[in-house]
Amino acid sequence: MQHLVGDIFLEGVKAQLLDRTDEFGVGVKRLVIEGIGIVCDIPGINNRSYPRRIIEREMKRLMAEMVSRGRLAAELNHPRLDVNGDAKDYPIFEMNLEKVCALIEDLHMEGNKLMVRMVVLEETPAGKTLAGLIRGGYHPGFSLRGAGSTVPAGDHEEIGDDYTMITIDVVGNPSFGQDAIFNSRTESVSAKAKPLTESVSNVAPRPLVESIESVMGRYGRAIARGYGNLEECYGVYNKNALISALRQGV
Repeated sequence: MQHLVGDIFLEGVKAQLLDRTDEFGVGVKRLVIEGIGIVCDIPGINNRSYPRRIIEREMKRLMAEMVSRGRLAAELNHPRLDVNGDAKDYPIFEMNLEKVCALIEDLHMEGNKLMVRMVVLEETPAGKTLAGLIRGGYHPGFSLRGAGSTVPAGDHEEIGDDYTMITIDVVGNPSFGQDAIFNSRTESVSAKAKPLTESVSNVAPRPLVESIESVMGRYGRAIARGYGNLEECYGVYNKNALISALRQGV
């Protein structure tokens, strides 16, 4: 089964107006946003990490196959998923052009960070919305979209060698913020934790989501009724980081 995965930035996305050339060779000013797509080898709220060697491999592939041809776009929010993690509208490998908000023009590694730069497409409805949010002072986040399986890695899980990065979308709520980083470094998963029906030790591909909206979509009804329910998710989520995100009004 295909699944969607995405982790997002640690620092705010930087936005600036830069000189670009349009399809007709005319110089134009474009709204460009850039920031951290993901920090490798550190688990986020979902206790899931992304090895640098895999992310760098996928970054180079996308740069050669997609970015160089002007074909790697970003959607405003991930494709919608049902409770099982399956796409509601378009397959996750397909780009919903009605939701495209930006064109990715560069991906590169800086240490263990995947850096992303994209041009906001203000001519599209989604791009116009994104530009309006940014100019109004809103700080969006980046979130990877991909497919693959996961494998156990000590007290968390990590993506497997079969991982395929599809694109980086623009999303509202980080699942890989400072709280997630801090807590994943200081908090271990209890060996006595009560497991969910789906154990993180499953190595077969299964639906995986990383954005806060997606976490809430799958387990949110139970979690929202009381933080005590998070004990059941202790082996799947970074508990303190998820509580912190919930208290921020997600």
